[in-house]
Amino acid sequence: SLSRSLSRSLLSTTSMASSLSLLALFALCASAAAMCSSPTVVDLEEFTTTDSSLSDQVAFVASFRLQCSGKGVKDAGLFATVGSEQVEVATNEDGDVYQISWYAAASEAVSGANTVTVQSHASSDVKFSVTVNHAGKQASSSLPLPTEGIAWLAIAGVFYTARNLFNTD
Repeated sequence: SLSRSLSRSLLSTTSMASSLSLLALFALCASAAAMCSSPTVVDLEEFTTTDSSLSDQVAFVASFRLQCSGKGVKDAGLFATVGSEQVEVATNEDGDVYQISWYAAASEAVSGANTVTVQSHASSDVKFSVTVNHAGKQASSSLPLPTEGIAWLAIAGVFYTARNLFNTD
C-alpha cells in the first residue's frame, strides 16, 4: 500500500512537471508569435556622452518602443549586435520600453550614425536596426594631467599644508 501511494504521488508530480513544461513552451511560442518579423521602432530617444575630460569612454544609449501593425510589442526578448559583441536589450518594468547601451573608447567612437542590429531571442527572422547619432565633439582636455592625477596632487597638498601648520618643531 505504501509503494502504491508513492507511485501515485510520483506519477502526479511527473504529470504536473510535464504540464508546467508544456505551459512554459506554449507561453514562449505565443510571445514569439506576437512579434512580427519587421517591427517598427517608435519613440526613439538617443544619448551619447561628449566630455572626454571626465572619461576616455563614450557611452551610447538608445531607448525605444516597438510596434507591429500599429500595436505595441511588450516583453520581447531581444539582443543587439554592437560591432562584434552581443548586448542584451533591457526593458522597463512594464516591458514596453526597450533600452540598448554600450560604450566605446573615445578615440574609436564613430561620429555620425551608429547603427546596431537588434534580433529576437525567440526567432532569428526578427531583425531590425536602431541608430544612435554621435556628434563626435569630444571636448579636448586642456589639463596637463589626467583628472585622477590632479586629485592626488590636491590631496598631497592638503596633507603637506596640514603637516606644516601643526608641526611644532
